Amino acid sequence: MVPRRPKGGRWATLSADVTVVFAGESEVHNGSRVAEAAGKVLPNAHTVVLTGCSHHMLPMLPAGELDAVLLTALR
Repeated sequence: MVPRRPKGGRWATLSADVTVVFAGESEVHNGSRVAEAAGKVLPNAHTVVLTGCSHHMLPMLPAGELDAVLLTALR
């Protein structure tokens, strides 16, 4: 079961650091456009668009780039 997305203003109350990773070659969404939208509702978010991969390839490829993003987020 997938929980419902919080309503508009609820995102602004999130105080945790957030890293959001998007697949740059996804056929489901435009990674850059969604990253920009995420940055508007989560101003403290760090958004990353990994080029050369689709959402089907994550997290297997590009493993090195994804690992670096995740390790940075955990510091």
